[in-house]
Amino acid sequence: KYYHIIIGSFEQENYAIAFVDQLDQKIDATQVTEYNGFYRVSYNSYNDSDEAEIELDYIRNTLNLKSWIAYMR
Repeated sequence: KYYHIIIGSFEQENYAIAFVDQLDQKIDATQVTEYNGFYRVSYNSYNDSDEAEIELDYIRNTLNLKSWIAYMR
């Protein structure tokens, strides 16, 4: 799965973990991944960009989180 919905990106891992801890009341499908020197908090991963776009709309509109899709191998 290469399309990841990113809901946070941090230079330090402890900030990413603290962000995840804050989100536990809203959502529980998060993962912290180190990528190019940043710790990205991803909501979920998808094989298809269309699926990711649909979920991205949900996250932005329902959960009110700034987010984007990252293509990572």
